[in-house]
Amino acid sequence: MQQSFKCKTVFDLVHTIIVCVPFVWGTIVSADGGSIVVLGDYNSILHFVPNPNMDFIALSAGNSHGLGLRSDGSIEAWGSNTYGECNVPGPNADFVAVAGGQYFSLGLKANGSIIAWGRNNDGQCAVPNPNSDFIAVSAGGDHGLGLKSDGSIVAWGDNGQGQCDVPDPNSEFIAISAGDNRYSLGLKSDGTVLMWGRNAENPDPNEDFVAISAGRFHRLGLKSDGSIFTWGSNSFGQCDVPDPNADFITIAAGTNHSLGLKSDGSIVAWGNNNHNQCNVPNPNTEFIALSGGSSYSAGLKSVSLGACCIPGELCQFTTLMDCELVLGGTYLGDGVNCEPHPCVGACCLNGGVECIDTVTIFDCEFTYGGMWQGTDTSCVTINCADVFKVVADDEEPMDHFGSAIAVDGDTAVIGAPNWDPWDSAAYVFQKTGSHWEQVAQLLHDTGAHYTFGDSVAISGDTIVVGSWYKDGVSPGSAHVYTKPIGGWSGMIYESAQLFASDGDYDDLYGKSVSISPHDIFGEVIVVGAPNSFWHLTSGTAYVYHKPSGGWSGNIYEDARLLSSDGEQGDSFGWSVSIEGDVVVVGANEDDDNSEDSGSAYVFVGPYDPRRSEWYFESAKLLPTVGAKNDFFGGALSLSGDTVVVGESHHHEYDFDSVYVFEKPAGGWSGTLNENARLVASDVEMSDQFGVSVSIFDDTIAVGAKRDDDNGENSGSAYIFRKPISGWTGIVNEDSKLSPSDGFMDDEFGTSVLVTENMVVVGMPYDDTCSGYPYCNSGSVYIFNISTTPCPADLTGDDQVNIDDIFAALGLWGDCPDPCPPYCAGDLTEDCTVNIDDIFAILGMWGPCD
Repeated sequence: MQQSFKCKTVFDLVHTIIVCVPFVWGTIVSADGGSIVVLGDYNSILHFVPNPNMDFIALSAGNSHGLGLRSDGSIEAWGSNTYGECNVPGPNADFVAVAGGQYFSLGLKANGSIIAWGRNNDGQCAVPNPNSDFIAVSAGGDHGLGLKSDGSIVAWGDNGQGQCDVPDPNSEFIAISAGDNRYSLGLKSDGTVLMWGRNAENPDPNEDFVAISAGRFHRLGLKSDGSIFTWGSNSFGQCDVPDPNADFITIAAGTNHSLGLKSDGSIVAWGNNNHNQCNVPNPNTEFIALSGGSSYSAGLKSVSLGACCIPGELCQFTTLMDCELVLGGTYLGDGVNCEPHPCVGACCLNGGVECIDTVTIFDCEFTYGGMWQGTDTSCVTINCADVFKVVADDEEPMDHFGSAIAVDGDTAVIGAPNWDPWDSAAYVFQKTGSHWEQVAQLLHDTGAHYTFGDSVAISGDTIVVGSWYKDGVSPGSAHVYTKPIGGWSGMIYESAQLFASDGDYDDLYGKSVSISPHDIFGEVIVVGAPNSFWHLTSGTAYVYHKPSGGWSGNIYEDARLLSSDGEQGDSFGWSVSIEGDVVVVGANEDDDNSEDSGSAYVFVGPYDPRRSEWYFESAKLLPTVGAKNDFFGGALSLSGDTVVVGESHHHEYDFDSVYVFEKPAGGWSGTLNENARLVASDVEMSDQFGVSVSIFDDTIAVGAKRDDDNGENSGSAYIFRKPISGWTGIVNEDSKLSPSDGFMDDEFGTSVLVTENMVVVGMPYDDTCSGYPYCNSGSVYIFNISTTPCPADLTGDDQVNIDDIFAALGLWGDCPDPCPPYCAGDLTEDCTVNIDDIFAILGMWGPCD
């Protein structure tokens, strides 16, 4: 290969390439080749580096996919492939450099041309002509950079912030790096750095740089003395280089974390570590290159790296040849033809729930994403047979199956509001033995419905499906389905359609629906219309009682629910929930605690449900820490005397929360603040914790559809059980749910529902249909978990007895830090297992309810 201008080691593998002394065209860093190690996102497919994991000479971490360049000039790609970013075009040969962007990839050929593939919505794959004479490439969020042999830079793709407007003079550049937040960096031969695009700011002092790397909101520069200079956002400590800041030869900036490679081959990592992307494995030696992605990191080792175990010891599935012996994360030497052994027992990370084949209650092996993590004594575990995933029989792209869910007994209704007005539908599933099977599809015969299935409810033999946007002219609608004599089967059309007597287009009528369980009040349906014009566009909720002749034909409301202090744009009716004679209505854009802070209202009715004025406003619910843009009331659920209310947006000054309100001794009256505030122990800004909520008795499920455990916006759900002390103060989760196959942008937790013996979670952007790179057909997970609290049953045999006392003795002492969340055996929630907990066990003696 031709040599270029000299400089000290210039590495940039975040969204660009490696160049080093002697400075060669391309990203070749090792003639012998090595293996790729992935850090972070342990349960994602980013760990599935193609076999054989050897002979790699360069790598690049994209947003959620990885690229590796082999010594034969071919490229291996793995991870997310939603836009074809892993489909390397043929002929897959003669490459000398790789660069992974957000959803696209770049490869530099030996002849100086650039090949691009993947997402091309902003022209990021349209390399300008003449496509020749390039010596380096870099891929940002939606734009690309190419460095020519004459020292000029060519930029293409999204230019919304001027990230493609290379400043003059466009010459004497020796390195490039494209940030994924609409900006670019260029390194000049005189050691200065130029930044252009969004929030452009050059480092100060701007001198003596030999390498650059662009993260999302922060930048790294390597100085000739081996120190790292940082500038930009430091919200996660990504700019706080650990001491000693010296002897670095390579740098890489991930989304919100940073990496540096020392001359001894060790990696130093700092910044956001929410997905363990900064946890460098042992032995931290022999690394020759590194790269930072969104929530993971990758390093290139000069030796083969696999994962095998000493025969009979704990290990994970792996290849059978040329692997390393790994036990508890410690490198024990090279092994050949190692035989993998299955894990014996398993628990989940941080008390979460993961599908496993064998379970123990405590002192179990602590595994996560194929890596042994030691032991844990407070795991919550479930058998694989207790998890069931359902999809629609006729799944199609963009169905968004799982956007809404409702369950009554062994019957579930699941909404699939496909934006195609003729394909939106709802599905009925019934439990048969231990499995759930689709038995019916609910359809509508009233024209085009773009959001049919975006809200659903079920009680006994009655199902309600909402459709808040019909055809752009008519109001939204709500459809009632009555179980046929032969049962739920085949294609079923509505038996009745509900209307608002004052309905108008754009009311968002049907945005929320709820139906009361069977009781002395009979069946009552409530439909929310949060943009109703009837009352200053503050929103309305409509009440329908089951007619004497049953749900049939066109039915208009019996009563309207309005807020006493409603104002324009409150979105009253965004969420609704009814049980007995109590209705709760969310107004997530009410302004009591600042603009769009949100509120909820409680309506209570007398025993004569036929009167049009049946319901009257009794109480208003407000959080004590409400703030601007919280959208409190975006989700709510009612069970008995308890209301749980979520926020559909992140808190402006704090993390997301969910609020629990209990009926006061004097009844629902006046303005009430919460009894307890639910907070996830690992919540982060923008997780949207509380976007969905559900309560049954003393158990609450909360969705966080933009949690990042399985990749950005993959989503999760949390389970909270009522503490012994009651709903009071700050309460952390008992367990966390995530799907075994979760991935970026799945939004698991968009909908949640908890019943007596299961938790149901919707994942509407799951890519379950085959043949489509970005499917979003959707799925639903059903977890068979008992929601009846029996905290003293430490052994899980549904009995509180002497075995549980022995179990508590085995857990004796302080809970692991941090506490809360409280550990197993700590029944008194004082962060220690002691004699008080033994007395608590004695107080709960006997069979669990």
